Amino acid sequence: MKNGIAKRLLTPQDEAPLKMFMVTLAPDSTTGDDLYTHEGTEAGLLLAGRIMLTVEDRDMLLEAGDSFRFAQPEPASFHERA
Repeated sequence: MKNGIAKRLLTPQDEAPLKMFMVTLAPDSTTGDDLYTHEGTEAGLLLAGRIMLTVEDRDMLLEAGDSFRFAQPEPASFHERA
């Protein structure tokens, strides 16, 4: 767990274009103040809790049942919101 964030790969460990992860966030966890980028597309489904997702200059409060998708390299970050 890094910064209160645990990430587990759900798809086979290979160079496939699609990789799925289970990401678990501890209370008040964050990816940090700086936005991050990487290649590909990022998507997710929030199973429980709330997070603030920032993509470029847009802030989105997501709750259980909400989903998201955005193309990287759009800079992004997220913060758990209890």
